[in-house]
Amino acid sequence: MIQEMISSKRKNPVLKGRLGVGVREAFSFFYPGYTTENDIFSECITRYLNKDSVVLDAGCGKGMFFRYPWKSQVQLLVGCDVEDSVSSNPNIVSGICANLMQLPFAQDSFDVVFSHYVLEHIEDPYTVFFRVLPNTEEQRKACYSHT
Repeated sequence: MIQEMISSKRKNPVLKGRLGVGVREAFSFFYPGYTTENDIFSECITRYLNKDSVVLDAGCGKGMFFRYPWKSQVQLLVGCDVEDSVSSNPNIVSGICANLMQLPFAQDSFDVVFSHYVLEHIEDPYTVFFRVLPNTEEQRKACYSHT
C-alpha cells in the first residue's frame, strides 16, 4: 500500500508508509513471475519442514516484516528475540525473550533454525545456530538471510 501525502508547499510528493507492496505489484506487472527475496527465503525453509518439525525463528521480533504460515504446519514453532515484543509475534506458538548469544535451549532442541535479517546483529552467529541444531550433519537444517 502506498500512501502519498502531497504538501501544497512542495512540488514533489512526500511518500509515507510501506512501499514494499506497491513495489512488488509494479515488479509483478513489468516482470511476470517475479520472485522476491522473501519468496525465495520462504521456499528454502518450507522445503525442510514437516508435521514433526520443531523450529526456531532466531531473532523473530514482532513478526511484522516477515510473515509466514508455518505455525500450523509443524509440531512446534518457537521464536526468540531480545525484545519483549516477541510474545506478540503472530507467526509463532511460543516466544522466548532472550539474547541469541545465550539461548536457553539445549543442543539438539530444534530440527530447523532460521533467521531473517538478524545475523548482522549477532556477535558470533556460528555459536548461536550450531549450538541448538542437531549434532549430525545430515539432520542440520538452517536457513539464514542477511541485509
